Amino acid sequence: MNLQSMKVSMPTYMSKEFEKMEKITEPKTKKMRRYSLVSLFMLPMAVFNIISLVFFTETMAVVPVFLFSAAGAVALALQKEVKVLLKEVQEMMVSYMKERMDKAAGMNPIRLNRFKTELEENPNQSVKVFAEFLEAEREWSGE
Repeated sequence: MNLQSMKVSMPTYMSKEFEKMEKITEPKTKKMRRYSLVSLFMLPMAVFNIISLVFFTETMAVVPVFLFSAAGAVALALQKEVKVLLKEVQEMMVSYMKERMDKAAGMNPIRLNRFKTELEENPNQSVKVFAEFLEAEREWSGE
């Protein structure tokens, strides 16, 4: 996940935590980007070539159609893998956030549990919830 645009307006204590999280998720996000880029080019190429071979040639070449079909299938499989990796990255981020919340010393346990339940109930808002937690932790510690 690219948080560069958010880091500009983010306090340093928050950006350090998000950088730690990025280091943990970096291998999966790199893999996800590669797969996404490959499928981005393969799928339109395969569709375009299949259409041109089927509809705009006089003699239908079966072998190239099968090859481009296979390329399209690989591209769709890569897109599916990107979705799976994205879900794994989200789970890794949420588990990191929960571990970090467990390390919060002296914070009100009721408030801490509220942050944890928010993470579990709405993982799409996890970055926002974690930022709120970090801010609350900073206020609680009196820095």
